[in-house]
Amino acid sequence: RLRVRRLDWGDEAREGPFDVVLMADIIYAPTAHEKLLGTLRGVFEANSRAVAVVAFCLHGNAPDDKVMAFFDRARERGLEATEVDVVQRGASESMRGVIMATDPKRARVHTWVLRVS
Repeated sequence: RLRVRRLDWGDEAREGPFDVVLMADIIYAPTAHEKLLGTLRGVFEANSRAVAVVAFCLHGNAPDDKVMAFFDRARERGLEATEVDVVQRGASESMRGVIMATDPKRARVHTWVLRVS
C-alpha cells in the first residue's frame, strides 16, 4: 500500500518511518545540504532499509562542485551514494526561455540513490 506523507527538510522525520524519500531538484543550494542530510539521518535511523532518490539538474546558481559535494557529505555520514542515471532532456518551446535550455547542463537530469552502507 502506498502512502504519501510530508517531510520537511530540517525536521527530525517525525511523520515517518519512511521507506522511500523522493528528493526532486532540491540540492541546488549548498547552504541547505546540512539540513537535508540531518533530515535523512532521521529517516535512516527510523528505517535502515529506506532509500532516498535524488533527481536534479545543475542550475548554475552555485558552482557545480559545491552542489555535487552533497554526495561526498552523504558518504562522510556513512551513506552509500550511487549515481544511477543521467538523461539529457530538451525543453518544450514554451519553456525554453524560462529554463534557459540553451545550456545543456540545465536540462541534464541526474538521478542518485542514497542508502545506509
